Amino acid sequence: MAPLYARPGQEVCIPAPVFKSLSPLYKCGDGFGTTPTDYVSYPTGRYFSVQEDTVFYAIWLPDPDYSGGSLRYRDTDVWVDGISVGADDWKELKYLTGENFFMAVRNENSGWYDVYQGFKNYCWAACASNAFHWWFDRNKSYLERYTYSGPSSLYGGFGKSDIYDYFTRFWPNEGGYPPAGFNWFLIGNSTVEGGAFFKDVFGNTGLQTEYTTPKQNNFSLSLEKALSAGEIIVLQVGEEQFAHAVTLWGARFDKDGFVDRIYITDSATTADGESFGYPGQEMGLIRPYVIYSGGNVYYSDKMTNANPIPVYKIWSFSTGEKYWEAYFSGNGSQD
Repeated sequence: MAPLYARPGQEVCIPAPVFKSLSPLYKCGDGFGTTPTDYVSYPTGRYFSVQEDTVFYAIWLPDPDYSGGSLRYRDTDVWVDGISVGADDWKELKYLTGENFFMAVRNENSGWYDVYQGFKNYCWAACASNAFHWWFDRNKSYLERYTYSGPSSLYGGFGKSDIYDYFTRFWPNEGGYPPAGFNWFLIGNSTVEGGAFFKDVFGNTGLQTEYTTPKQNNFSLSLEKALSAGEIIVLQVGEEQFAHAVTLWGARFDKDGFVDRIYITDSATTADGESFGYPGQEMGLIRPYVIYSGGNVYYSDKMTNANPIPVYKIWSFSTGEKYWEAYFSGNGSQD
């Protein structure tokens, strides 16, 4: 800013600071202080009586719209527990429009799944099925000692899943919520037959956590909490009247601790690459960018939508380790 000149005793109106922050985490306060550690003691628009040469300091304040970066994860990829994705797993492909995109292909050590919903309204069931394929992997040591009577937990590749098929036998072809499906399979409910394969272990206790509505100032912290707890994550995305669910397997945190990329599978994309010009290619993990606008959270995924897609719910699901331990120690839930 240019200096202000005035005679002793003359009053000047304090102007608005005109500075650009070097970090998106801070913004310039609406006024000035008279020391480097001052608060905004001379706000914009106030008149100041000049008595001597005075230095004003711009006061940098945390920007509430941009606060909420992770302190734990900076400039790193963080994966759901048990997920392994290496640099060689990524393939550069092209949309039919000619634009490039990257997709990771599954292998026996990947740990992530991509159940295909087909042309049905079962995205929530596909996400719950993805979560259970992962859940069976993580609970292998407990399940070896447990008598499980449900559908096969083996993933069939190219979106095929007996767990998903089991959902479609009992639930109508309409929208739903991943936690409702997950808990039904786990402990059952009073309105839909079937499920309840682990009720003797978990009683009436669900394993889900629902997070605060995703905003720029909490999205990264919510993902940090779920990922650091070793939990799998499901996002509800899209315009609310056309809600969709996707499974999140990891996230990229930038140097300020904000998630700038997510690693997801989308059950609505074709199980093979035929519609993208790659017949016979199993579709897999994609890595769209995260966009923050107006305090809201979006991601950009040209595979399914040319426009930024809003994110408006986050759920995570745990392995239930403490309940397994209680069950096998003879103190399992009886309610």
